[in-house]
Amino acid sequence: MDLLTVQTPFLANVVVEGYEYNRLKYIFLSASDISFPSLTAINNFTNIRRVSAICPEFSGYNVPLSAYNIIDKNHLALSAAFLRQYPGTMDVIFYNDAGYTKLSDSGILLNIVVTEEDIVLIDGEYVVTIQDNNENIILI
Repeated sequence: MDLLTVQTPFLANVVVEGYEYNRLKYIFLSASDISFPSLTAINNFTNIRRVSAICPEFSGYNVPLSAYNIIDKNHLALSAAFLRQYPGTMDVIFYNDAGYTKLSDSGILLNIVVTEEDIVLIDGEYVVTIQDNNENIILI
């Protein structure tokens, strides 16, 4: 499995090439070593034998609409600022009514690396900082 490593500081979005993103319903992030705020269990295809064989149930973090942009039916951009909140290695799952595909189906996992200079200690808690295009520091 290849890792697509994105290391801070980065401001560019992660652009993914695929098919039928115009029919996309949700994007999920899935990882065993990252603490996402909440997980959604997806098992919508268990009653459809042919689809459930290739799309088994999974759990993942539902990426908010504000964190990605569908460029056209074959390209979408994941927000760099959003991804920086979840350092670690993850799979990206693209879900629609017909089933889903994963970034790992192409032999790739997304690896987000936050460098030490992006982490600060505030009130006894470590937080990741982001510098936006207006030179503002945002804590996440």
